[in-house]
Amino acid sequence: MLIMAGMAAPAFGQQAKELQANGQRYLMQNDFSNALIVLKKAAELEPANTDILNDLGLAYFMAGQYKTGYDLLKPVAEGDKADERTFLVTCMLLRGGRNIREADQVYRIGLQRFPKSGALYADYGEFLDLVESGRGIDWWVRGIAADPSYPGNYYHASRHFSENNDFFWAALYGEIFVNLESYTTRSVEVKNILYDSYKRLYAYELANGKGRNAFEKAVAGALQEQEAVATSGINPEVLTAIRTRFILGWYHHGLDAQFPFKLFDLQRQLLREGIFDAYNQWLFGSAANVNAFQNWTKTHPDEYVAFNQYMRNRVFTVPTGQQYRTVASK
Repeated sequence: MLIMAGMAAPAFGQQAKELQANGQRYLMQNDFSNALIVLKKAAELEPANTDILNDLGLAYFMAGQYKTGYDLLKPVAEGDKADERTFLVTCMLLRGGRNIREADQVYRIGLQRFPKSGALYADYGEFLDLVESGRGIDWWVRGIAADPSYPGNYYHASRHFSENNDFFWAALYGEIFVNLESYTTRSVEVKNILYDSYKRLYAYELANGKGRNAFEKAVAGALQEQEAVATSGINPEVLTAIRTRFILGWYHHGLDAQFPFKLFDLQRQLLREGIFDAYNQWLFGSAANVNAFQNWTKTHPDEYVAFNQYMRNRVFTVPTGQQYRTVASK
């Protein structure tokens, strides 16, 4: 009997994995009822499997069964086997059920347990911003400092700064975001923000900048030195010229040693690779004029192929200690 029991455990584990995989496929197909059927069975076979319980909680959320999902995940979140996704899904269920105060508490507990979770910072900031517009930005900036290679906080921060006329940080955070998350609907949205931010920077913000820290002053000053290039207006070609001169000057004057910044290191590398023009077209071309961008790719096929190959083979990450934006409040 003991031998049979020992053989049954791996069999149940394999069956639970197969059921979980089926449940995940149903979730991707938006077939939430079938997802619930198979994930509930998987949870019966492995009731202590946090990953399966997280998936089941997500299925309850997608099906609109917020209380049932929360009742399932509440003891998991309170236990020692919870992971950061447990807190994310639990808070989704609380938000779905309009349990605002409890969601706030669970987010904070989750961040205490997982203080380096960029996803929790991004979600909590989004939650706070929905409760009261403007409350999320401090948490997105904190998330960037805690987990600088997680893209979501840059996305939210870039949108926030664009909406609040801080085009300097809308541009910097927007460009970092599209390098971390390059081919999604969100990256298309942020490329438009990025292009608009550069136009507004040269229209008035660089000249009227005030209250900047040392890094902001250094970058804004180096950008302002290229104002003469923008006298005929901003377009992708003009931005390539401005940004090329900016990077050459930044490193020539040793500002990279004073203010290490991975985004500028990337731009210098692209210049050395001979694909900086293609990179700027990729960033700004479709936002400026889709037809002109498509024409550029047809007339520069080798350069654009080389750039796309580079993008497929590289991994862009942001080190800690290069976060020069501080939170607005304590």
